Amino acid sequence: MSRWLTAMAGRLGSVVFAIWDAGYGASVRGSLSTGEMVGDLPVAFGRSHLARSCRELASQDRTTHGMRVAAPGMSTPETSAPETVRGMPVCGFAPVHCQGTVGKLSVRELIVLGTASQVPTSHRNHNGYVLRWDAEGILFDPGEGTQRQMLHAGVTAHDLTRICVTHFHGDHSLGLAGVIQRINLDRVPHPITAHYPASGQRFFERLRYASVYKETVILHEAPVEDDGVLPSPPAFTLCARRLDHPVESFGYRLVEPDSRRMLPERLAALGIEGPDIGRLQREGELRGVLLEDVSEPRTGQSFAFIMDTRLCNAVFDLAAGCDLLVIESTFLDEDEPLASEHGHLTAGQAARVAAFAGVRHLVMTHFSQRYADPADFERQAREGGFAGELTIARDLDRIPLPKRR
Repeated sequence: MSRWLTAMAGRLGSVVFAIWDAGYGASVRGSLSTGEMVGDLPVAFGRSHLARSCRELASQDRTTHGMRVAAPGMSTPETSAPETVRGMPVCGFAPVHCQGTVGKLSVRELIVLGTASQVPTSHRNHNGYVLRWDAEGILFDPGEGTQRQMLHAGVTAHDLTRICVTHFHGDHSLGLAGVIQRINLDRVPHPITAHYPASGQRFFERLRYASVYKETVILHEAPVEDDGVLPSPPAFTLCARRLDHPVESFGYRLVEPDSRRMLPERLAALGIEGPDIGRLQREGELRGVLLEDVSEPRTGQSFAFIMDTRLCNAVFDLAAGCDLLVIESTFLDEDEPLASEHGHLTAGQAARVAAFAGVRHLVMTHFSQRYADPADFERQAREGGFAGELTIARDLDRIPLPKRR
């Protein structure tokens, strides 16, 4: 038995190392001035603000309706996800999706639990999204049925470290009761932090204590009162911006700090190896060799999550230069008056935001049940001017963050 466990650990370790070694990256994008227009989208924030946050990243391939298709001008890889894998996980691992992730071993990926708006359908669950970010697992907007969708996706309560709720409409929050009770039932060994609009404190408390259960886990309540940076681990900065919706709603943005990538050939040429590499990284200088001499800048990755909102400045700020943007696209463009009335975006509006902001991979979701063909959202996104990677999300999609360039 011990030999078998050792062999399995070695194999899994090799897979993790191979995934980690693939790396991730980004580069800096230019800016536009206040008052400029992109289509029908006003630019209401200044040049310096956008220049600090925008990153333009190369497009590779894109996904639409859960299947990979090439971005304009690129070839299509011959891969697709057989429907038979979109069910219960096998041996505790999530189904392998056409995105190329390896079950639970992927380092950074978005797992889509639900994509419906207002009411679920026969093939779309209420909202729910899990962002795996190295050791962190962030659950966004757990709607009704999230706990069961987690089972289908191979996500456990132990995977979660943080919960982010944009607002307290039911399709974005009714799953909190079950998820919180499952976290306690499974005796998750680490604390969980929950972010949500402070104005909805009473709703959070009602959902947290919806029925009788034994609390075994520390759940830190960290309500969002205004725009700004939230309590975050050293690995990233998490911030929130108020959106424009009939009830108070916040979008979230996660940014990894910039760092430096060590260059093995330069280290070898200068005879720096082993523990000396770590010392050079910590101290910035070693025997007359500066860290800058043997490394290059590595721009941190970014992710944004934007749900129910009309067009507003905060949408652009959150999306600016994102590697991966998840954004609501409740209506098609022909129903823009309805979208504005109810505080939502259309497919074309979401696409124009992404194109202007320099988003690398756009994930559109939160679709009204009135539309039967997801291809209409893809078509309007392209007509809106977005030429990068595109995913028209469906339940149980697994979407990796784009690799660093």
